[in-house]
Amino acid sequence: MRNNYMYEDKFTHGLEIYAVGGSVRDSLCNLSIKDRDWVVVGSTPYEMENRGFKIVGKNFPVFLHPISREEYALARKEKKVGLGYNGFEFYTGNDVTLEDDLRRRDLTINAIAINKEGEIIDPCGGVTDLNLGILRHVGPAFVEDPLRVIRLARFCAKFDTFQVARDTISLCCNLVNSGEIKYLRPERIWKELSSGLMEKSPAKMIDFMLKTKAIDYVAPELNLNQSVKEALNKFSVDISLAGRYALLCINSNKIEDIGNKLKVPSSCKDYSKLLPLIADNIFRSDVKDSRRVMNLLYKVDFFRRPNRFIELLRVLYTLERFDIDRWYYILNNIVRINIGSIIDVYGKAPLQIKNILEKERMRILNELD
Repeated sequence: MRNNYMYEDKFTHGLEIYAVGGSVRDSLCNLSIKDRDWVVVGSTPYEMENRGFKIVGKNFPVFLHPISREEYALARKEKKVGLGYNGFEFYTGNDVTLEDDLRRRDLTINAIAINKEGEIIDPCGGVTDLNLGILRHVGPAFVEDPLRVIRLARFCAKFDTFQVARDTISLCCNLVNSGEIKYLRPERIWKELSSGLMEKSPAKMIDFMLKTKAIDYVAPELNLNQSVKEALNKFSVDISLAGRYALLCINSNKIEDIGNKLKVPSSCKDYSKLLPLIADNIFRSDVKDSRRVMNLLYKVDFFRRPNRFIELLRVLYTLERFDIDRWYYILNNIVRINIGSIIDVYGKAPLQIKNILEKERMRILNELD
């Protein structure tokens, strides 16, 4: 295989370096490469820092390249000694081989490396599994990191035509049953969950979490149904993470609890609270009631944040069809009101402007009816 993305400079010259992980996997699948990760074999932290690399890893030595800022990790072995993600001991001696490092990884498709000559090193059969469309664990040590269940679920969303190997499903179920997922930090769960929501088939991620019962630890308060899962798979690329997350939570009566538990960003909390309110007015109320429409626009702060409301309309339209064109027509006419002309006529008194603006908005709504 021709290696067209590995280069050598004065900082890496003489080091035994391999491209690993997602960049290799995605290049073999002809997918765009977002981030590149590197493994360095036979080096030491002293040598890396002496070359100008900056150490950033807390649990094991990971270094940033002085120019590219890409991550270079020393090849390592790991041993499970406690619960959760922090319950590992790492060994990064210069006798650790590339194969040692690859065999500690989660899935075979993520345990492929490429050297400077463009040659593929694949001790775990990852290339074969890529060709067969199989998501398979590397070895029994897979169960030592509970996050791997959520991570695998995310890969189900990314590689939506792939099948999870039967033995891998069994291992995931055993890992969930062990209860170790409860020791995961919310930030780590959210990182995988949010990435999966942005993939092309988020429902595949949800289905895998349901199958393995991982959802019972991650967000048991979610009240999911087939309509929501199907809608998640229909989103266009410009629907934000906040919009997708809001739809995921739409049927729950504990939206705030879910957001707090997973420590989701404020935008996700914001969208998830507003979406049920908008849905109630669109699907279960008389949308031709001008006063009801105006009250909704005020409640969702439309006049200061119109794009948020419009995006949530699109989210709901993916879930269930309604007359969205009529809403666009209403909103376009309302926002065209010239506040400057009102000020020219009535002066700059805030209360008077507010009252006149309210009357003008209601007049337009009534005329549209």
